[in-house]
Amino acid sequence: FLYADGFIVKQKIKSGTSKRFGCFLKSTDKSHIQKCLDFLNTDYQIRTKKSRGVSIIGGKEYIIKGEGVGFQITNSKIVDDLIGYGFTTHKSWSGLITDKRLLKSIHFWRGLIDGDGSIGYSRGEPIFSLIANELMVKEFHNYIYKYILYNSVYRTKYLKKKGTKSSFSMSFGSTDAYKLINHFYFDSKVFLERKKKIADSIIQNYKPINKKYGFEEYSKIADLLIQNYKHREITEELNVSFSTVGLVKKSLGLSIRSRKRLNEVDWKI
Repeated sequence: FLYADGFIVKQKIKSGTSKRFGCFLKSTDKSHIQKCLDFLNTDYQIRTKKSRGVSIIGGKEYIIKGEGVGFQITNSKIVDDLIGYGFTTHKSWSGLITDKRLLKSIHFWRGLIDGDGSIGYSRGEPIFSLIANELMVKEFHNYIYKYILYNSVYRTKYLKKKGTKSSFSMSFGSTDAYKLINHFYFDSKVFLERKKKIADSIIQNYKPINKKYGFEEYSKIADLLIQNYKHREITEELNVSFSTVGLVKKSLGLSIRSRKRLNEVDWKI
């Protein structure tokens, strides 16, 4: 979580270099800041900080005002340890965790999702997304397709976020989003409370469709698409989601072909 929303500062002073680390969140997440301080076993008191910044959305500048809570602690050893893990003063732009243990840790990735991810619902279906620099998004991409979505025929690409210099994102919906949320939040012990509540609601209430989606299901969907079946007919016949049918259609290149030409194509699946 510190990698997502924390920071380190190295400042030259007369006696050498002052090394500080900290984290500030919005006021509603005060309990998470307290958890961090409890973990550090410190009596440091939470600070309130007013902020004012500029956000560029769609080429337009917006003034952002707010109030946050957090801490900033001077501790050379902890800062040096964070740097050893790959923490940098400009991690949002070019930082990369170099400790392989963290890159394989479900707890590390959950912390990053708590800070820079988004989970929720859209049109009754779960959604999941993560924003980070290109190096970290690539590592996340490797993790999820090795440990979670390893049976997926179609792999979601990570894309550069418009209007930013270094941010990339990955987004998922429906069953894939459910699998990711379930993997990172089911029975978890450390989490951002407001995201855990959303995750628990999705895990408890969503009925994932076609959990074993693989080559056999891919072939069945592709066969019906080639026969000009409509999306709704395929979802009812095979009990799969609209998004799954759409992914198979995209992987076949059917979205750019007219129905008239489908029978002229020699499809090899």
